Amino acid sequence: YYIVYKMIEFGNKQVETIKDEWIDYLMGDYHVFQTSRGNSLVSLAGGINEELLKTAMENDGLKEGTEFKKTGAQQNGDFIMFSTAQDHPRLFVEVKSYKARERLQRGLAEISDGDKVGFGYFTDAREFGVKHAYRLIDAGASAVYLPQQTLDDISAEAKAVTTSRRAGRGSLLYRPIEQFVTDMKKY
Repeated sequence: YYIVYKMIEFGNKQVETIKDEWIDYLMGDYHVFQTSRGNSLVSLAGGINEELLKTAMENDGLKEGTEFKKTGAQQNGDFIMFSTAQDHPRLFVEVKSYKARERLQRGLAEISDGDKVGFGYFTDAREFGVKHAYRLIDAGASAVYLPQQTLDDISAEAKAVTTSRRAGRGSLLYRPIEQFVTDMKKY
């Protein structure tokens, strides 16, 4: 309607002069829509990745409610692991997707209470160098679990970094995702 109106108003001779105005009108808030759509896909992927981890834990015998709990949006971490050990009764797990090391670091830093680990389907080994390892430790990580394929591409120096955090003291910071459930069962 707007285009037809403008064509009648300005005549065919001036169509080129109002082309930018038409495009602006037709595009409207498309960039806002596109951004929110992208964010919702990230959120959806995050929920799916959390559900995959939950299913893996349940399939290997861990029981929700007694050995772990999926937390809500206002809780610390995405999961809480429970232990009968008095020195570290809770372990917070922050789950992330793909290229998200900085968000993992920020998420770990926001967990204020207790031991914490990161878990992610990270695909870019460049996000996990030596400097990044120490930043993750500074954010409180006792361990960071990532796919074996990504772990294989991390430098030997970065793979050798150990954590001094209570829950993983002396253990390698970077660990394969495939080891997560076994480690949680030991925890």
